[in-house]
Amino acid sequence: VEGKPQFFCRLLKEYIQRQNSQQQPESTSLWVNVDSGEVLIDGQAIETLTNLEYKLMLLLFHNAEKIIDKYEIVTNVWGDSYINEVDDARIEKLVSRLRQKIEPDPSNPIFLTTVRGRGYRLLLS
Repeated sequence: VEGKPQFFCRLLKEYIQRQNSQQQPESTSLWVNVDSGEVLIDGQAIETLTNLEYKLMLLLFHNAEKIIDKYEIVTNVWGDSYINEVDDARIEKLVSRLRQKIEPDPSNPIFLTTVRGRGYRLLLS
């Protein structure tokens, strides 16, 4: 019957596109599986994050490539009620602990970068 191979090919192409859109982009070296809570580096799960580390990771991941200032970190990780209780040193320590778990060389970060005077940025690749 004419037209059936083309129809099948179109359906197959649409199916493949849907599957690919639900998967991790190939060019991404760092990925967070929000459903499972796993953080993957080059497809490999990293050490389990603490609750605060995971909250920071999600904030940065959902805002990848954007600069997130310390105020945003406090309100999203600790909550509004902690705005006057969390100092820069506490934020920097949390960032440092997260870097220890996600960076190949934490002293020379490639994923979680500092934007001097502005905040932090997560680069996915």
